[in-house]
Formats: sequence, C-alpha cells, structure tokens
Amino acid sequence: MWDEDKYIVTRPDALEELRRLETELVFFGHSHHQGGYLEHATGQVLEVKPSLFRGRSLSALELLPGEKYFLNPGSVGQPRDGDPRAAFAIYDSGRRCLEYWRVPYCVEATQKRMQECGLPESLAQRLSFGH
Repeated sequence: MWDEDKYIVTRPDALEELRRLETELVFFGHSHHQGGYLEHATGQVLEVKPSLFRGRSLSALELLPGEKYFLNPGSVGQPRDGDPRAAFAIYDSGRRCLEYWRVPYCVEATQKRMQECGLPESLAQRLSFGH
C-alpha cells in the first residue's frame, strides 16, 4: 500500500518504490526535490539530478526502454533542494523525454501574501533559500 506521507529522498527509499512499480514511469512529489531515480535493466539504481546526470549537464532526460523511472518534477512553491526558483517538468510521451525547468518568480510578493494569509513565518522565509 502506498504511503502518501512518505518522503522519497534517498536511494534506499527509491529502491523500495522502484521494485514495486508495475509500470516504467511514475511521477511523485511531496519531497519538493526536482529529480528522481531510475532502475537500469541490470538492477543498478541511479539518482537523476537535473544539474548533473551520467557525467553531463541535464535539462532533458530521454527515457530508455527497459529502465524504470521514479521522477519528481519539482515544486513550483516551497522548493526544498537549495534552489529557490520554481521547479517543474514537461513530459513528452511521444518522444519519451522529460524536460526539467527552473524559473524565477517574485519571492517577496509571495512571502507577503503568505504573511497576509496568516501562514507560519517559517514557511514564508524558507522561500528565499529553497529549504
């Protein structure tokens, strides 16, 4: 059974989920970390980080047959991977390609609106740092 409150942030966490997958591709969230994991046909589990993957800079990931992908598009609000820009991904099922994106937004205006809504100050402040 899926635990919707579980944070997938480590390779062992991902391995457990990858082994349960009944499909080649699953998108997940909740951790606010853009990237994810893949299981190669050999059983090797690799972490996918948009900034660096397989020794090169990554903005797009080609999904290869025989591999399982457990991917997080990121967080438009409350990113927690050290980069305060909004993070998202676009998946092209025809090309089997996932493009990772980061875009700036007005953090100060968002913090002001959060404060006006009475949200905890700590949530507003973390937007500045992406933690």
